[in-house]
Amino acid sequence: MSIAGYSRADIVTYYIVIMFISLGFSSHILKQIRTDILNGEINGLLLKPISYLYYRFIHELSYKCIVLLVAVLFFIGADILAPSYIEFPHSWLYILSFFLSLACSYVLSHATQMIVGLSSFWLGENFGPDRLRHILEKIFSGELAPLIFLPGILQTVAVYLPFKYLSYFPSQLYLEQITLPDALNNFFVLGIWIIVSWSIVWIMWKRGLKRYEGVGI
Repeated sequence: MSIAGYSRADIVTYYIVIMFISLGFSSHILKQIRTDILNGEINGLLLKPISYLYYRFIHELSYKCIVLLVAVLFFIGADILAPSYIEFPHSWLYILSFFLSLACSYVLSHATQMIVGLSSFWLGENFGPDRLRHILEKIFSGELAPLIFLPGILQTVAVYLPFKYLSYFPSQLYLEQITLPDALNNFFVLGIWIIVSWSIVWIMWKRGLKRYEGVGI
């Protein structure tokens, strides 16, 4: 029995992969950036001989390396407890593509978090934009359900948003639910989203610094 091409084992594996991605490859830098700006903690960081954006990226990445260990143990534990429900890729090309998509997913996730975080330069508390990002990400990243399970209109909307590349696209590669030619097209679009999102981060950072009042100086 299958639903939209997903067997029972596929569905269980899908949500385990989603959890793995959420733990190890989703950035959570937004709140830290908001705190840095609103509490003036960014002042000291601006004096460091290293770009603030680069500093926060490396800081978050080092934390993620530790969390990734927990994610790997979680995945191994799930395989031990329910081996009949866990699927593994059969092709090394899909395995390599999966890990490449994870790296790209993290870079994009970090950028989307920074965009909302840097909005504090203009908005101060940015809980509104953060909630909106959270809702859109939950729906269109595939965290709630595979996008193919969503109504047609939502699937169409997902095509024009970057969120599906955060979780859904990597999970598709893991489960081999996408052809390699289609995967290449998705990687191309993902690359464009990464360039666009980081360009927005850079512009917001430069313009935000010009209006920053230096709270706490």
